Order: sequence, then C-alpha cells, then structure tokens
Amino acid sequence: MHGIAQNDWLAPRAVVALVAVCTVVLLAGCRGTSPDSTPTATVAPGPRSAPLQGDAPVYRVIAAESLLQIYAYRGGSLSRLGHNHVIAARNLQGTVMVPSDPLLTRLDVTIPVALLTVDEPALRAAAGEDFSTEVPDSARAGTRKNMLGPALLDADRHPGIGLGLLSLTRVADRYDAEIEVTIKSQRHSVRVPLQVSQTPAQLSASGNLRSSKANSDSRHSA
Repeated sequence: MHGIAQNDWLAPRAVVALVAVCTVVLLAGCRGTSPDSTPTATVAPGPRSAPLQGDAPVYRVIAAESLLQIYAYRGGSLSRLGHNHVIAARNLQGTVMVPSDPLLTRLDVTIPVALLTVDEPALRAAAGEDFSTEVPDSARAGTRKNMLGPALLDADRHPGIGLGLLSLTRVADRYDAEIEVTIKSQRHSVRVPLQVSQTPAQLSASGNLRSSKANSDSRHSA
C-alpha cells in the first residue's frame, strides 16, 4: 500500500489527516478461512452493520506480508527546514468478513503504532526522486519519537489505530467504502473508492483517496 500526503504532518492537527492516509487497508495480503468457518468474536459489528449469517467467510490479514506506506511531504511554514518522509507500517492485524451480500462486509483491522518506522533506506530508495535526499539517523529518530509521542499518536497509551467498515456501496464497477478510523479513542470517518477482487482463498482491494484535512493532498493504492 502506498500513500502520498502533502502537509505539515508534524503538527498536532495533522494527526487525523495522517490516519486518513492509512484507511485504504492492504487486503492483498489476506487469506480466507474455510467457507464454513464461524465468524470470530474479534470482528465487531460497525454502527450500521446488520446481523450476518454464520457461514460468512473470514479473511485474515497476513501480518508478515502486510506493508502500508505513507509518503509525507514537507509543508507549511517550516517546509524549507524539513524532509519528505516515508512512514511504514508492518504486521497489520485483523479480519475481513465477506457474506454473500458483499455490501454487508465487515472490517476489523489494527495498525500497530509502535511498529511504525520512518525513512527506512530501502523504502526511500524505492520512493523516487522526491525522497532521494539522505536523512540523518538523528533526524529519523527525532521524527519517529515526535510522531509516537503524546502530542501525536501517543503510542504508549494508544498502541493501535483501528479501522472498521461503516458502509459499502456499489457504484458502477467499484465500491464506495465509508471507513471508520479510531485513533486515541476518537473515531473519524472517511470515504474511499475501492476496486475489489475476491476468490475463495484471497481478497484484494485498491483505491485512491484525496483528503483536504490539514491542508493535505493524499493518494493511495493498495
């Protein structure tokens, strides 16, 4: 999953925009359980979810294969002093339950905040010219410490960013998903257009999101 965000993302008000970048969940690394599996108790119904039949297949995120990337561009009044950053999240955890009516799909995924990394050399090298500037170790460490600190993600008290599906609407050859994002016990919603493909063993989705929150311009693909 890749995202591009353009904002002064170190500012506290940019936290919601930062999380919005995370809302196109990496489903390409999801595998299905047996079709007759009973839904797990960890999949909590969203506020608008209807009861599901007991034979709805459950896809589980493969943590070892999951990778979410956020491209954070420097911006704001301090743009000349900063760097563009690549923020990466691995080991996503959770499930996607898909009944016979896909519009009743449920999503329960957690992004482990403490495992977020900043400016891994290999990821920066793959991100292109905008990320070709070498970032000193001290700058990487400082950026990550600030991001995980109490003013922003507050990783010690809030170890996970939660993602849930509020609604799914069919629009021509794609879906319009309303995703609920829970960060620091506060819930926010964002709409994401998705292209989805499904087999009995695997579920994949891709989407793009533009967000104006915190002066950001975000695009994502999974």
